[in-house]
Amino acid sequence: MDTKDPNELIELAKLEGIPLTDEELDQIAGGGTLWDPPKRCPKCGSTKIHNYTSQWFCKSCGHKWTQGII
Repeated sequence: MDTKDPNELIELAKLEGIPLTDEELDQIAGGGTLWDPPKRCPKCGSTKIHNYTSQWFCKSCGHKWTQGII
């Protein structure tokens, strides 16, 4: 697909029966971001997190995870 018109993308999603979240609609309209780094550890909620290559690491509980593109 080679379209940049947000309305065309939304219409195509409707025609195909693909539901879009508010976040996805914001991204299509240019208000969202494709990369939203985590702010807290998903396991313990700590903000002491760091990124090493493509993996995130929590310094509080040791949990490791990957955060993909939104």
